Amino acid sequence: MEPTFEARRHAREEYQKNRFAQAVEEVISEIKSQNDPFFKEITTQFGASLLEDDPQWSLHCAEGIANSVKSLEQKQKSDSKTLGLVGRLQPFVSSLSMYTKAFDVALQAGPAPAAIIYGGARLVLQQLEDFSNCFETVIGIMERIGTLLQCYDLFSSAYQSSEPIQEALFSSYKNIVLFWQKAYKFFKRKAMHSGLVLMSLAAPKTLLLGFLKPLEGKWEKCQHQLELDSEIIKTLSQATEGVINKDARQNERRRQIADWIKAGEDDRAFNVRLNLADNLELQQAGTCSWLYDQESFQSWYAASTSITAWYHAPAGAGKTVLAASLIKFLQNQKDKKDKKLKTVYWFCSFNDPTRRNPLNFLRSIALQLITALGGIPDEVLDIFQVEVDNHAASLHDHMTALKLVQALLFKCDRVHIVVDGLDECHDRHRLLLLATLFELSKSKLYGVVKWFFTSRNEPDIVPLMREAKAIEIQPSREFIEHDIKLFLKDRMTPMDKCIHQIDYWTTAAEGNFLWSRLMLQIMKGDESSCEEEIDEALKKFPKGLTGCYARSLEQLSEMLSPAHQELARRIFMTLVIARQPLHLSELANLLAVRKGAEDHSDKRVPEAQRIEQICGKFVTFDRSSKNTASDPLLKFFHKSVYEFFVQDPETLRVSPGLKKYFVRADEAHRDMGEICVSYLSYARYSLPVDSDEILGNKEHAFLKYAATFWFQHLHWGTHSQEVYEKVCEFVQSPGYWNCMAIQTKIDPYLFSIYSHQGGMCYKMGASENEESIGEDGNNYANPLPSWLDEYGSLGKCIVEALHNFTKEWSPVLRRYPEAIDQCMMRASNMQDFPARVKFQARRVRRFNMQDLYPAGNLSKKAVKELGFARSDSVGGEQLGAVRRSDHFQPNSSNTRLSWSTLDTGVSHDWSLDLRSLKLIHLDEDGENELISPKSISQLAIDSTESNEKSWTVIATDVYEYSAYGGVVALHCLLAPRGKASHHDGSSDSGYESADSKYDSDDSDEDSDDSASDDSDEDSDDTDSDNPDEDSDDSDSDDSDEDIAESESGSEGDSSTAEDAEAPIAENDIPYCLVLLPKNGKPIWSLSSRAREKRQEFVPAFHPSQQVAVWSQVAHELKIADLKTGSVRTAILPEPGDAQLSSAAIVHRDFRFSANEKLLHYLVCSFASTENGTMCTLSFSSFDWPQLSETKSLQRFSPPQKITYRFAGSLSTTKLCSIVTTYWASKYVYIALPPLSCKPKLVRLALPKEDANPDPDKAADFQTLKAPVYFPALTPERKPKIAIHEHTFPSTDGSKPKKRDLLVLVLNASSSCSPSPEDSCPQQEEASPDIFTWTISKRDGWRDWDTSSDECTTELEEKEEEHRRLRGSFISEEQRCSVPIRSGLDWTRKAFLSCG
Repeated sequence: MEPTFEARRHAREEYQKNRFAQAVEEVISEIKSQNDPFFKEITTQFGASLLEDDPQWSLHCAEGIANSVKSLEQKQKSDSKTLGLVGRLQPFVSSLSMYTKAFDVALQAGPAPAAIIYGGARLVLQQLEDFSNCFETVIGIMERIGTLLQCYDLFSSAYQSSEPIQEALFSSYKNIVLFWQKAYKFFKRKAMHSGLVLMSLAAPKTLLLGFLKPLEGKWEKCQHQLELDSEIIKTLSQATEGVINKDARQNERRRQIADWIKAGEDDRAFNVRLNLADNLELQQAGTCSWLYDQESFQSWYAASTSITAWYHAPAGAGKTVLAASLIKFLQNQKDKKDKKLKTVYWFCSFNDPTRRNPLNFLRSIALQLITALGGIPDEVLDIFQVEVDNHAASLHDHMTALKLVQALLFKCDRVHIVVDGLDECHDRHRLLLLATLFELSKSKLYGVVKWFFTSRNEPDIVPLMREAKAIEIQPSREFIEHDIKLFLKDRMTPMDKCIHQIDYWTTAAEGNFLWSRLMLQIMKGDESSCEEEIDEALKKFPKGLTGCYARSLEQLSEMLSPAHQELARRIFMTLVIARQPLHLSELANLLAVRKGAEDHSDKRVPEAQRIEQICGKFVTFDRSSKNTASDPLLKFFHKSVYEFFVQDPETLRVSPGLKKYFVRADEAHRDMGEICVSYLSYARYSLPVDSDEILGNKEHAFLKYAATFWFQHLHWGTHSQEVYEKVCEFVQSPGYWNCMAIQTKIDPYLFSIYSHQGGMCYKMGASENEESIGEDGNNYANPLPSWLDEYGSLGKCIVEALHNFTKEWSPVLRRYPEAIDQCMMRASNMQDFPARVKFQARRVRRFNMQDLYPAGNLSKKAVKELGFARSDSVGGEQLGAVRRSDHFQPNSSNTRLSWSTLDTGVSHDWSLDLRSLKLIHLDEDGENELISPKSISQLAIDSTESNEKSWTVIATDVYEYSAYGGVVALHCLLAPRGKASHHDGSSDSGYESADSKYDSDDSDEDSDDSASDDSDEDSDDTDSDNPDEDSDDSDSDDSDEDIAESESGSEGDSSTAEDAEAPIAENDIPYCLVLLPKNGKPIWSLSSRAREKRQEFVPAFHPSQQVAVWSQVAHELKIADLKTGSVRTAILPEPGDAQLSSAAIVHRDFRFSANEKLLHYLVCSFASTENGTMCTLSFSSFDWPQLSETKSLQRFSPPQKITYRFAGSLSTTKLCSIVTTYWASKYVYIALPPLSCKPKLVRLALPKEDANPDPDKAADFQTLKAPVYFPALTPERKPKIAIHEHTFPSTDGSKPKKRDLLVLVLNASSSCSPSPEDSCPQQEEASPDIFTWTISKRDGWRDWDTSSDECTTELEEKEEEHRRLRGSFISEEQRCSVPIRSGLDWTRKAFLSCG
């Protein structure tokens, strides 16, 4: 098929880039000029066979040379050298064909190219028939040429933009083409010499060799040249590849930095070229050119140093269009090096939150400067790397963005920056933008930075411009009127009624383009029918934008029915008062709300066309943003429109019928808040709904806005008793809990913690430290109108109840919205939220201690702790309680402790001296005083008055055994008196910072001591050789023999026994375990821990023997005889992979098996990692009876281990619970952090005592399929868990079902809230709480999966905490507003507005 003209044109273009074609042309030119016999020979032999009009002559030539090869092979069949010749030269023939296809269409100029390419090769092959001694050499060269041509084709394609490689290819192509010429000459010369030799048969043999050797040298030289060309191209390609790889790396890094700067924003937010194009479309041809003739502008443009210009004009004077014209002008200019001027720009916009955000301004300027510079400066790379190293995956910090722009400006030799519409920003955005510009304008730079600002002449902008010594540019009336006249002439046609009045309109506009535009709209809708009426209308036409808007509003109102006038009023009120721009669907949903309506009706939704008809003169329907093509955003078309509607109509002299359209903020907020409440109270929200399903449904389009902003509007609006009652009714309705479900999903900040940073500053978001979540010093969001508690007791109770609920469940509400139904409210607060019961999960229940024991056998105030009394009786463990005496004297050093088992009634009473830990046993026979060892009592007594110390009981556990009665374990910590000791002998919450409890005179050393022991980090995790060293290194079983078994003291002399304890280091924290057996002697076990390390342990008690075991340090097991009070030690083999050496916190737990043959050992270690905490959980079992025969425990089965990583950190100085365990007959259950939110529940099957263990088989860890959620204050309330099998009665007559029941017991928590006389009743101390979860088969246990269970989902999240808390609904530019209440006193409140 004949190629088309376009195909020929394209082929010619490709040919011009083809270096092979260029090489052929140059060779032809050279040999033609030399009258070379080679060229004459090939054109004579082959030229006639090449048809000039053959479009596929290269194919025919390739066939010709292939035939020549076959012919040569057939003629030389007897010679082994020619065997397989066709196969050997096939790559050569294919390569020539591939290269010459470009000639088929591009060249139609005769046979010269084909003659050189193919004729030369065929000529050499013909000559080769007569010179068999050169055969192999020439064929080898041709094979090599075929290979090189194939390689060169790849190089040419891969390195098209590399000029050095293309030039090297050109040179090598020439050498290949010239090879035919050289070979032809060699053969001719050789033939001549051969003829001479034959003519003289008497010539000696040496004469022949003399002729042949120079020819061989020429072949070698030719071959060497080809190889040299190949090496040059290879070397260049390697160098080029390095450059390309470097460029690729730079491009990738550039992309990463651009993504970091954009921070996940839509690309359209930074595509300023679209803004520029839109504004240039508005420019009338011939306008704005006067600017470039102004002396002030020329002074700015010609300046050789950094300079600022400020163009200011009234609203509507065309500032934005002029800025766009200036940008285009600058982009078309060139510098002295004939390069276009670097020009970056930004258009601020009142209507676009993205474009009035100062951070986005800096982001856009940075992106444009990176493009203008063509690379990434090292300073920018350093800033980026620091941010990434600190896990700032996106650029959200304003100061970092400012620093970034400064670094980029520093690298610019000259740049023009145009910023339009400084006055379009308002409130904090304007303040921040002006401060940013001031900081940038005074930056010291090497190059020239020329700023050009446009704005109104407003008071807060003037000082900045004066400080920057800006050149002021003001438009003269003459120039503006000239531009307006051009504008009006273009917009009017000869048929327009008022075209004859252009001069009048130009003058009347007073330099205001916007007014002129509005005037045209109004006059085109005027009903005047003749010039006289038009003239009369012109005289009455209002002056200024305000008058123009009033006239438009009057025209609109006259056209509307009363119902549509009300619709217009609601539209304008909504757009003025809305917290962020509304989509059309949202507005339509809102307008469908009617007073008294019980539910939504599509019939009340106004048509989109009707809405546009009503407000089209004042509002733009923006479809340029993301997800707005079918659902536009509604915005006032100019800032002056908003300013018009918020004016006092009494000052505008408008007709009475127009006053209703103007907006009073306080009344409008109240109306908007009531609309939101009415919407949220619809019947369709009276039952739990699937929030994921309805949030994307346009029938619920207004739901997000109503849920997010209802209380904010009511906060700012006027309020009254009537409004108060409506709010209380809504909060107590089911709709409120659907509203909260929506809030948790899209507005997590409404349930966040806000920590006071000093002054008026608060930080949104909880501390990374789990144990600080419940601190009373925090403030908690309270998404209710802040005035609600000012009207009556119900309002107070609602506010307090929600405060308690948020304080208890904040981590769950803000991170796991799907679990809101598992957040159980206190029973005492449920009366204030009666609808809550419909929205709570059935599998979860919550009880207060008084709910279970209403008979009042234990005083609500007296009960401090609930726990499980560990028992060997049938039925497992019983619920127990510890209570404090009501007769304690605050100034005394004694406290009375009482505890009993609720079901059995067995009780114990003791008095404890908090100075010396002296005990007095109170029983029916009277008092029995027991003196603590001197090593313990002297610690507090020897302290000076300035650092007076006392002991604090930080934990109490009760153990009941029928064989020898009960045992109470008291965990005591020595602390400065008055810091942590309280009247009841416990800390205020049960757990406080150890640093606050133990402040030594050397407190200045705390900062040094707080670091963990780095020297242990490099040690192996295998068992250490010297367990006596003060280290937590794991021990090998072999090395455990080095620890000698010791007997401490004698029967009845417990004081002497513990006097042998090692001395306490000066900066360590004394820690004492006190065991109080009912039928035995008390035991005081003194130890200490370093400030930077934390050791926890739970002792085990033998079921039948009066023996207790525990471990306070690594490798050492303490064994106490509860009858005699003696204590001895044995070697405890630690798990080899427990990571104890690097752990900051270690928790140890022991348990005897039911048959008394095994001692189980569970150890949890916690170490900080780069982005969270690593928990290592290890389990071992030992033969207990063998301990009497050896000095070390012997393993019964291989140790088991899992690792688990979670977000956040754990404090080593605060004694909140980290782990809680429960030992059942078949399993051990462990609740791992975060206990304040979503704990990781794990269980492990205990070894069967009577079976021989398989050393190669490890028991499987399991975890729950469905997670459970704990209250935020769980770590502070000494949590205890249990698993019981529970029988649930059948509701359909079938067999009752047995299910596991997870039980969580939380001890009493102190209430810090005051009790105003008229507030709802309140306890001084909340009673212990009990939570239960039914574990169904569907939600039950599954095997531990390393891939999914070893890491919490929070660690995998890339989103920053601040952005995550802001949620998905509020735009980044919008401030989050939320009422907060103090954790110390819920009546203390504030209203925050967070950026």
